[in-house]
Amino acid sequence: MTQQRMLSILRSRYGIIGIAAIVIVIGYLALAVALANHIPAGTKVSGVDVSGLTQQQAQQTLADALDPMLHEQREVKLSNVEHDPVFLDPEGLELQVDTERTLDRLTGFSLNPLRLWRHMFGGDNFSAFVRTNSESLATQLDAISETTDRAARDATIRLEEAQPVVEKAVDGVKLDKERAADVIEQSWLTNTDAIVLPVAVTEAQVTTETATEYVDTLLTPLLEKPLSLTVKEKLVELSPAQIAAAMTIEYKDGFAFSIDSEKIRDVVEQVQPGLLTAPKDASIAIENSAVKITPAVDGEAINTEALASDMLGVAKSKNRTVTVQIDVEKPKLSTADIEGLGVKEIVAEISTPFYEDPVRSTNLRVGSSYVTNTLVRPGETFDLQTALGPLEESRGFVRSGVIVNGFPATDIGGGLSQLATNVFNVGYRAGLEDVAHKPHTVYYDRYPMGLESTIWYDQIFVKWKNTTPYGVLIESFLDGSKITTRLWSTKYYDVQLHQGQPYNFVKAQTKRNPATDCKPSTHKKDGFSVEVGRTVSLNGEQIEDSRNVVHYDPLPAVTCD
Repeated sequence: MTQQRMLSILRSRYGIIGIAAIVIVIGYLALAVALANHIPAGTKVSGVDVSGLTQQQAQQTLADALDPMLHEQREVKLSNVEHDPVFLDPEGLELQVDTERTLDRLTGFSLNPLRLWRHMFGGDNFSAFVRTNSESLATQLDAISETTDRAARDATIRLEEAQPVVEKAVDGVKLDKERAADVIEQSWLTNTDAIVLPVAVTEAQVTTETATEYVDTLLTPLLEKPLSLTVKEKLVELSPAQIAAAMTIEYKDGFAFSIDSEKIRDVVEQVQPGLLTAPKDASIAIENSAVKITPAVDGEAINTEALASDMLGVAKSKNRTVTVQIDVEKPKLSTADIEGLGVKEIVAEISTPFYEDPVRSTNLRVGSSYVTNTLVRPGETFDLQTALGPLEESRGFVRSGVIVNGFPATDIGGGLSQLATNVFNVGYRAGLEDVAHKPHTVYYDRYPMGLESTIWYDQIFVKWKNTTPYGVLIESFLDGSKITTRLWSTKYYDVQLHQGQPYNFVKAQTKRNPATDCKPSTHKKDGFSVEVGRTVSLNGEQIEDSRNVVHYDPLPAVTCD
């Protein structure tokens, strides 16, 4: 065979192959075009068969089949987090099937052989996408986050009696809202199970293993047996429970325990009463009409830092006896602190008369005893109700006369309004800030006209604020036919009282009292008004010039039913 003949045959074969290839390509393209507008056979979307349908047909089919699922409440769960059931409100989300996004991946022209294979021999099961109102979804996710998010919690150690207990560490979890929104849109129509939402996890800084190791290597050996303390050459044996009662365990760059000074003192006191001398604060009181300062006294305290350090050694050795170091413990209030308050002289005083009445006098004496030696520091506010405490018979108070709804009656603590008047006056006359007071509704001539006050628990208060740089000490006592109240301090303000003449009189009438405990009375007193006030100066400069009108109601004669 000639060379020319062979070339002719080869050309003929290549031509045939080329033509065949062109035919195949054209056929492949034709097949791709023919299948482009139809969904592959055997394809389901969220369980709905859409095999062979066009995109338009499939959109309607999906809308009809899946719409009911868009109105069903769905439970959501956070991944690997235990929490109470949480649900999404579908109506608020304005859910719609996103058919375009769902079906775009199933139809359309494609030369992908796998896509053509699925068209001819069967597709897959896909999940339909949904569209939501993004703002509403964000709001609901925020609400879920508030109930399910938790901060990381480090492992801690607490002591139950003498038993160390490890509180396990808990990792923090926070709902990943951005990813959660995508998951909801992709998973709503997948099935009826709870939708699992993604979370971001924050690990605890102090692990359970770290706490457990500290317990096993130190606390358990330390607390498994009694511990002996040598305190001032005396042996004090403490049980494991007593040791634990004085311990505080904290984590600062590692677990460590400290010893509370007050608690270890209490424990030692239980075993050896009086072994340690307690510090005593300086105090101030009025005795025999004079200021008496009782000096402070230093005490003794166990050096708790040294003790804690020595106890570490006990946990690692067989020797369970520790010699404690005793330090001087200073009182909280020194003699210099008390002296610096400047309580040295009477800066205000008032005496008001009273008529001997065993019941009423009892309340005045008891009330004065509670008020006397009350120290009001600079900037503090004195409250008579707080100073008196509860009005209870167990505390010495008795029932006596009061005015209720304009009529005489009896109640426990009756008569204390005279003490209220005196206490108000010494604060007012010393130039202190008048915080609260209220004159009686009717006038009693034993009180300074207009410059007086009643008291009724939780309703009417007597309060003044110490606006001086000195301490203020109250003294009150009954002497003969009068009650005297004094304010001791250092004179600071110059005060001039103003008290006008009564005017605007109102004639007293006779009234009927329907109360069951009514007591008839022929005594009556006219009402009137009076202007009172004060001028307060400091270092020659006037800082207050106040006036106010006090109105007293008439006191009627009383008839009973």
